[in-house]
Amino acid sequence: TDAIEEVAEANTGSNFVLIDAVADNARGWDPGEPLANVQSVLFKEHEGAYLAGIIAAHTTQSGKIGFVGGIEIPPVIRFLSGFRQGVASVNSSVETTVAWVGSFDDPTTGRELSSAAFDDGADIVFEVAGLGGLGAYEEAKDRGAGYWVIGTDTCKDQLAPDNYLTSATKDVAGSVFRAASQVADGTFAGGVETLGLAGGYVGVCEKTFGDLPQNVRDDVSSAIESIKNGTVTVDPGV
Repeated sequence: TDAIEEVAEANTGSNFVLIDAVADNARGWDPGEPLANVQSVLFKEHEGAYLAGIIAAHTTQSGKIGFVGGIEIPPVIRFLSGFRQGVASVNSSVETTVAWVGSFDDPTTGRELSSAAFDDGADIVFEVAGLGGLGAYEEAKDRGAGYWVIGTDTCKDQLAPDNYLTSATKDVAGSVFRAASQVADGTFAGGVETLGLAGGYVGVCEKTFGDLPQNVRDDVSSAIESIKNGTVTVDPGV
């Protein structure tokens, strides 16, 4: 973040997009004013994760789910918070345990934590650990049928076709294209943009959505409408 702030302040005639962080005119931990030529894009990860939680609660047979996160930063906390709320909306007795890799580039530890969650009775692991999450897919594949992984950001069914359940997605590419289009038509504005279900920027994996049972798809579709119209508000947790 500091690097883009410095470059943006030195090049005020250029426009920039920053994902998952906010660029301002302060340095260090003290907040400042958002930079006018940087569009800082944040996502409502909790809304997409809420939908993934609904799918997980319908799918689990053991009543226990493992969450394997990278580092406790706001986007990851939002994923966890929304997921837990989605699970509880279907079955409040389902337990979600939490473990932290400590980084986003350690698939070995990600696999160890996923294995521990499965050994502890979970039949689903929700990975929000970057490259560390790759270990969850390897562990589920080795265990075989009945062990599931939920991914993040994009559809990841290619990593474990028989053990992949869904992903809590966010359209980073779409948000960048949106900003580029704004530059082209002269409507680009700096500051903070927070994108969620309302614009289709978060959700669950569309590629595999049709493979889910009809009642699960109906519950997810109902939740999408409820979140969009404000009937359901998902707490981001941060």
